[in-house]
Amino acid sequence: MKCSNVILCLPLSVLLYSCKSDVTQNINTKFNSEDTQVAFSKLIGTWQNFSNENLFIESWKMINDTLYKGESYILKSNDTIFHEFMNIEKTNNEWYYKVKVNGQNHNEAVVFKLASSSHNQWVFYNPQHDFPNKITYLRITEDSIVASISGILNGQEKVEQFPMKKNK
Repeated sequence: MKCSNVILCLPLSVLLYSCKSDVTQNINTKFNSEDTQVAFSKLIGTWQNFSNENLFIESWKMINDTLYKGESYILKSNDTIFHEFMNIEKTNNEWYYKVKVNGQNHNEAVVFKLASSSHNQWVFYNPQHDFPNKITYLRITEDSIVASISGILNGQEKVEQFPMKKNK
């Protein structure tokens, strides 16, 4: 999954980045499952950002206490120019973020393990993936979040951020 195919770049509004070594150190941390589930419920709803003639929309819904389903897409002149499907799911008492883009990765989801979690921030990590290898969600306010993807691309550290407001 290459950057240009994952999500079209939107303007940056909040700098999000934590060191790769910090995430690696936290990768085996166990999280209180109930607290994590409550925290993920803050993602439920439809989020969007309009920029550079593109409308970015991301929606999440809770299916049950171990599965949240999401999808995001980018519209340009009423045409869908990008579409992906995401799951946040609990397996064997661990939380995973799974993202699938049709036509990429043999139509299989790329899996990121929850590396750290708080009431307002979730970091998922997959050190084997090319780019991104880290996905972060930061809840700024009740109706504002920033998603970011980061990792090494062409030998350089790269961070892309996607600020979103809740659609009311």
